[in-house]
Amino acid sequence: MESNIELSNKRIEDAKRRVAKCVGMLETTSQELKWACEAEGWNDEVAYLIEEASTKLGYALAALVRWDDPEESFKDE
Repeated sequence: MESNIELSNKRIEDAKRRVAKCVGMLETTSQELKWACEAEGWNDEVAYLIEEASTKLGYALAALVRWDDPEESFKDE
């Protein structure tokens, strides 16, 4: 049986993988939308909204990666 700390650490690792996967998928989506919008002369504002979301997820991923860093205090803030 896993302890609470082991289960919590597993959940943090799972979160890192899922967020990283989302960032990658959003990058591809943004590029495809920009291409389609350029090809058809459509407004590409939605692609930039997706990029903004991706940037914020990147910040969250950075925080998760450094979660156990003794120099950081993410858990206490």
